[in-house]
Amino acid sequence: MRQIWSVALLATVAVNALPAQGLFATLQKADSTENAGNHAAAAKLYEQAYGLSGFDPVGLGVAARSAARGGLKEVALRDLGKAIDQGYLEPRLLGDSAFKSLRSDPRWKALEAKLQRKLSALNQKLRAELITLADQDQQNRHDYQAIVKKFKTGSRESDAANKAFNTADSAIQARVQTIIVEHGWPTRSKVGDDGAHAAWIIVQHMPKEYQETVLPKLLAAIKAGEAQPGDGALLQDRVLTRSKKPQIYGSQLSVPPGGGNPVADPIENPECVDARRKSVGLEPLAEYLIRYGIVYKPAGVCAPTK
Repeated sequence: MRQIWSVALLATVAVNALPAQGLFATLQKADSTENAGNHAAAAKLYEQAYGLSGFDPVGLGVAARSAARGGLKEVALRDLGKAIDQGYLEPRLLGDSAFKSLRSDPRWKALEAKLQRKLSALNQKLRAELITLADQDQQNRHDYQAIVKKFKTGSRESDAANKAFNTADSAIQARVQTIIVEHGWPTRSKVGDDGAHAAWIIVQHMPKEYQETVLPKLLAAIKAGEAQPGDGALLQDRVLTRSKKPQIYGSQLSVPPGGGNPVADPIENPECVDARRKSVGLEPLAEYLIRYGIVYKPAGVCAPTK
């Protein structure tokens, strides 16, 4: 889940299978720079990737690792502290051998204490459940798509797969609704950034009426630093487009009624869409859309607000 980061912290994303644009192009460049031994330059690139990812704090952990290898002690300590503050709460985070040179610094003990304090405050059972539910959500979709590709729509096999998919999806969504009733929106402080993001993954697939009820909770969490801004942006766009209203960040696409390539749904004040995307840690719209074979030209110059 959320496997966009590479190098040792998580190295399972097939970056080379995606068009070399935006976030993924930056990651590819960062990886090659890191592998060439230019760790300081790689750290800067990973920080750029963090800023294109919806502000996923795992990117800061990766950047800190490269910075430490490159002798940038201040950068490494800063990025580690920020990653922990933003909910990247893994016990192994500070155990990487790349940080050996930092452990004699007086500030290292404070980092360890902060990580342990935040880990101790987590509801680890709930965190693990949310991550498992999100993994199931993604696996269900993968399995269903595999059946659809193999068998014709309306076939016995595809109908059975559709029924199984809906049954599994309903159970996952019902459980997440119960969790939110009992705990409120799952925040970074309660379930870590990965748990909070897992809740968002599942809510993205829920009915519009439910999304409308939880969107304010997610936006409040973001304002408090308890969720990723990019998550709120994408859910906000989804609610708007499903309500037949112009989206804000340009994340939602649809296939024309007659079929063919997808197109971006209408965007409010499109000349300023890239400024809005940047504010929530999303890559420029043209770089996002090229992944879907859409060539997008900016609508015009964004006039500053008075």
